Amino acid sequence: MVRHTLVRVLSSTVLSVISLSGVSSSVSATSQLRSSSGTLRVVKSAFNFWDVGCPDQGACIAVGQGAHGGGVIVPISHGVPGPTVSVPGTLGLGGVACPRANFCLATGNGTLQPSVVVPVTNGRPGKPVPVPGVFLFALACGSPTSCWATGESSNFAHAVVVHMVNSTIVKTYVVGDVAPGAFFGPSSNSPNGGTAYGPTPACVSAISCVLVGATRPYYGRTQGRGLIVHLVNGVVRTLTSVPGTAQLTGVSCVRASTCVADGEPPGSYVGLKPGVIVGVTNGLPVHVVPTALGHDLAIQLSGLWCEKTTTCFAVTRDGLLVSVGPTGTPRVLSIAPAAGAMTGPHQGSPVGFDAVSCNDTSCVAAGGEFDPALPQRAAGALYSF
Repeated sequence: MVRHTLVRVLSSTVLSVISLSGVSSSVSATSQLRSSSGTLRVVKSAFNFWDVGCPDQGACIAVGQGAHGGGVIVPISHGVPGPTVSVPGTLGLGGVACPRANFCLATGNGTLQPSVVVPVTNGRPGKPVPVPGVFLFALACGSPTSCWATGESSNFAHAVVVHMVNSTIVKTYVVGDVAPGAFFGPSSNSPNGGTAYGPTPACVSAISCVLVGATRPYYGRTQGRGLIVHLVNGVVRTLTSVPGTAQLTGVSCVRASTCVADGEPPGSYVGLKPGVIVGVTNGLPVHVVPTALGHDLAIQLSGLWCEKTTTCFAVTRDGLLVSVGPTGTPRVLSIAPAAGAMTGPHQGSPVGFDAVSCNDTSCVAAGGEFDPALPQRAAGALYSF
C-alpha cells in the first residue's frame, strides 16, 4: 500500500539550518499539530525516541529514554501514540523490531548489565533479559521468531552481532575485520545519557542480514567510509567500504538481493553537503546518489524504511522526510519537512528524527524536539504519515 505522497517542498537552498530559538508554551502531555501530509505529536514524558518498529500488521512501538531517565516504550496504533510505559531495569532503549503482530523486541542499556533485551507483548514490556559482555545498538528480524542485533563487546574490543529467537539469546558472534565502533554505540556516539544506539540492520531471512555503519568510529568526527556487511548465520559473506560516503546510518531491503541505505558524505560536518542514498545489490554498493532535488538538499540522514518495491522513506535529524524510488538507480522523489517540524508544537523549536518504520496502514518517524536554549533534545516526537 502506497503512503501519502510528500508534496510540500521547501524552496530554500539549504533545508537543514536549525534555529534553536523558540518560545515555550504550556501544553498537555501529548501535543499535536495536524496538516494534510501527516500529524506531529510531541510526548513530554519522553526525553527522546531513538527507534520505532512496526510489524506488517498491528501496532508500532517507539522506544527511547524517559524525561527523568530510564527506558520507555510507547505503542502506536493507526498513527496515534498510547501511554508512555516505563521499563524498570533499563537506563534507556535504543533499538526495536517487531517480527509479528503484537510482539516486539527492544534493546537497550540495563541498570545491572551493559545491555538487555526486552520482550514487548501487546504494548506491554516483559522482564528485561540480560545480555552479558556486550552493548547492543539496534536489531532487525528476518522471520516471526529470528532476530539479530548489532553491538560491540563491553571491553570495546570487537564488533559483534547477537542472534536471538523470540527473547532467548542464542549466540554472540564476533564480526571480524570490523572496528569495534563500526555499528556506532559508545565507541562512536557522543554520550547520550545511558542509551547506546546505531543504524538498524535489515534481515531478509531468518539467517541473512545486511548491516551498515562506518569503517572507523565516528565520535569526534573521525571520518572513514560507509560500511556494508552481509552476514549469513553470523558469518561475514561480504564486507565493503563505500566510496563517496563517511558513514551509513540506515538500510532497508525491498527484496532478498536489493537494499537501499542512507548516510553522509565525507566532510558533511565541515560544509552543508547533501546526504547520500546507496543502492545495494547482493550486499555490494552499486549506486551512490546525493539527496538533492533541484535546489533542495537533505543532510544529516538517519533512519530509512522501504515499503516492498514501491517507495523508501528516509528521515533526517532536522525534521525532513525524503521519499526515494528504490528500484534500479535510487531516485530522490521528494524532500519535505514534516508538518510542524520546523517549529514544534511544544517548545516552538525544531524537531529531529532518528528512525522511521511502516506497517500496512501508516508510517511513523521517531525522534525528539530540541530544547530552545540548548542543542539537545527536550521531548520525544512522533510523526505519523
